[in-house]
Amino acid sequence: MGFESNPVRWGPPEGLSYSGPRPVRLSRQGLVLVCLGGIFGLCASIIGPMAFRAIHSKIERDRLLSKDGVVAAGTVTRVWKESGKTETPMVSYRFTASDREFIGQSQMRTGAWRGIQPGDPLVVRYLPSQPKVNQPAQGVPNPPPEWLAWMPALMFVWPPIVFWFMIRAQWRLLADGVPVRAVVTRINRSKKINAHYEFKIPAGTSVRGKSPVSRRSVPDVGAQVCVLYNPENPRKNSLYPLEMVKLETE
Repeated sequence: MGFESNPVRWGPPEGLSYSGPRPVRLSRQGLVLVCLGGIFGLCASIIGPMAFRAIHSKIERDRLLSKDGVVAAGTVTRVWKESGKTETPMVSYRFTASDREFIGQSQMRTGAWRGIQPGDPLVVRYLPSQPKVNQPAQGVPNPPPEWLAWMPALMFVWPPIVFWFMIRAQWRLLADGVPVRAVVTRINRSKKINAHYEFKIPAGTSVRGKSPVSRRSVPDVGAQVCVLYNPENPRKNSLYPLEMVKLETE
C-alpha cells in the first residue's frame, strides 16, 4: 500500500505537539525490565563468583595433577552412570598411597569407561602432598578451558545491558523524537505481532518501519498511526505509544 498524499486532518497526540526534551518516565513494562535487570545483576554478583570459583578450582586441580601428580595402581570398585540431563559415565576406585588406602570416584569418557568392570585394575594419578586429590590417569574428560569460568557471570550480566539499551533508545525517542503521521501497510503475525508502517519526513522521503503491538490493539491495514522518529536518523523510529516509557503527564 502506498503512502496517502492527501490524509485526513491529523495532529500528534497530546504531549507530543511541542519539540523536546519532553519529560519521560518508565512505563509498567519498563519498570518490570528494570526489576528483572536488578535480579539478573544480583544473580551475577552471587552465582557468578561461586561458579567461577568452582570451575577455576577444577581447572587448577587438573593442572596440579598434570604437573605434580604421581601414579599408583588402583582397583575399580563400582561402575555406573549418573543420571541428569545426560547420563554421565562414572567409576569409583581404591588405591594405596603412603601406606594408606584411599577411595576416589571420577567421571570418565564413554569410550574409556565402556567395558570396565568392578575388580579391574586402574592406574590412578594423585598429588603426593594430598592423595585425596586424585583421578584415573587415563580416560577422564579434558579440563575445561579458562574462559569457561567467566561464562556463568556473563550469562547473568548481558540481559541487564540489553534491557538498558532498549529502555535508553525508547527514552531518547520519546524525549526528543519527532511525531509524524504514518500509515499501516502490513501486519505480521508470528510469535509477536508487528505492525509495518510508512511515513514521510519533511524532506519528502518515505521511510518504512515496524513495531511490536499488543494483541489487544492491533491496528488495521491502512489505519493512520503516530510514529516517533529520530530527526538525525529517521530509520530509528517506533510506533507511539512506546512499550517501556511514557510521558510524565500520562
